[in-house]
Amino acid sequence: HDANARRHNADAERQALPVVDSPRGLRLAIAAARKLGDVDQAIRSAGVEVTTLEHHCIIDLERLSLIHDELERVARLPVPSRESIGHFEEAYATIDKRLGRLQETQEQTLRALSEASLNLDVIRRTCDLPTETDLNQVRSAREQVWRVLRRRLEAGEHVATGAQALDEDGALPDVFEARVAAADMVADRLRREAERVHEKTRLLTQIEHGKQRVVEIAQLLEQCNTERTQFTAEWDGLWTACRIQPRTPREMREWLGSFEKLRERVGRLDQSRQQLQDLERSRATQMQLVNQQLGSLGKSCQVAESLDALLAESEIIASELEHVILQRERLDKEVKTLEANLELTRSEHQSALRELDTWTQQWTEAVAQMGLSGDASPTEADYVFDRLRDVFAKKSDADKLDVRILAIDNYTASYREDVRKLVEAVAPELLGLPAESAVSRLHKLLSE
Repeated sequence: HDANARRHNADAERQALPVVDSPRGLRLAIAAARKLGDVDQAIRSAGVEVTTLEHHCIIDLERLSLIHDELERVARLPVPSRESIGHFEEAYATIDKRLGRLQETQEQTLRALSEASLNLDVIRRTCDLPTETDLNQVRSAREQVWRVLRRRLEAGEHVATGAQALDEDGALPDVFEARVAAADMVADRLRREAERVHEKTRLLTQIEHGKQRVVEIAQLLEQCNTERTQFTAEWDGLWTACRIQPRTPREMREWLGSFEKLRERVGRLDQSRQQLQDLERSRATQMQLVNQQLGSLGKSCQVAESLDALLAESEIIASELEHVILQRERLDKEVKTLEANLELTRSEHQSALRELDTWTQQWTEAVAQMGLSGDASPTEADYVFDRLRDVFAKKSDADKLDVRILAIDNYTASYREDVRKLVEAVAPELLGLPAESAVSRLHKLLSE
C-alpha cells in the first residue's frame, strides 16, 4: 500500500508538470551569440567612434575651402594627383620666371630708352647737330639734281630750266650748286662736331634699337601671357571634374595635402560605419535566431534592443525549462523505480506466501514432535522448547556427574589398592582395617 501511494503521488506530480520541449536549440543560439562577445558594448563604442569621426570630418570640411560637397562624396572626388599638380607648378614656375625676366628686361630697356631720349633732347636743345642720316639725305638730294643735270647735258638740252621737275626754283645748275654746298656744309659740320655727332648718332641708334627691343619684348610678353593663359585653361580644366575653381598650383598642392588627410579620415569614417552596420546586422541576426528558438518553445521576451538583456532572459527561460525537464525525468525515473519495486514486492509477496505455506507445514511437523498441534503459536513452542532445553541441560549435567562419580569410584578403588599394597608391605597387621583407618594408623606410626 505504501509503495502504491508513493507511485501514485509521483505520477500525479509528473502529470502536473507542463509538457515542454528541450531548450537545446535555444542554448546553442545563446552560445553562438555569446561567442561574439559584448556586441552591445561594441556597438556603443563603434557609434561613439562614428560620431567623433563625423564631427572631426565636418570641421575639416568646413576649414577646407573650394569644395562644398557632402562627406560621402569626398572619398570619390576625382582630384588631380600630386604629379599632375607638380607638373603644372613647374610649368607655371618656368613661365613666370620667363615673364619675370622679360618684364625686368622690358623695364631695363624702357629705362635705357628714356635715358637715351633725355640725353638726345639735351643735345638737341644745345644745338641742332647733323647726323649721318641728314648727310645721306642732302647727298641723295644732290645726286638727284646731278642725275637730272647730267641727263640734260648728255642730251644736249638747255640746262637753264628743268628745276621745276624737282620742285625747285631757279636754274638747274644753281640748284645743283646749292645742293652741293648744303652737302659740303653738313659734311663739314660732321667733321667739326664729330664727337657730338657720334654721341647723337649713338643715341639715335640706341633709341631705335630700344624701340625695336621694346616691341620684341612686348611680343614675347604677349606670347608668354598667351602660353600662361593656355596653361591656366588646362589647369582649370584639370579641376573641372571636381567642380573646383583652383588657386595656384603651389596653393593647391598644400590644399591637396589637407584634402588627402580629410579623405583618409572619411575613409576611416566609412570603415567605422561599415563596422557599426556589421555589428548591428550581426546583433539583429542573433536576436532573430534567439527569438525564433523562444517562439518554437512557446516563449517570448519583452527586450527589443539589447542582445545582452535578451540572452540573460533567454538563459533564465532555458534554465526554467531544463529544470522542468529534469523534474519530469526525475519523476519518470522515480515512477519507473517505484513500479519496478512494486512488481518486485508483489513477486516477493507471492514467494513469501509460498515459503509461508512450506514453513507452516514444516512447523506443524516440528511442533507435532513436541506434542503440539499445528496451530500452536511460536510462544507456546518456545515455552515447550525452553522446558525441553532445561531437561536436556539437566540430563547433560547428570551425565557429567555420572562420569565424575565413575572417575571418583575408579580413583577410590585405585587408592584402596595402593593403601593395601603399602600396608601389606609395611604393616601387615593393618590389612583388615579400612583404607582410611589404615592410612591414619600409618601416618601415626610414621610420626612416632
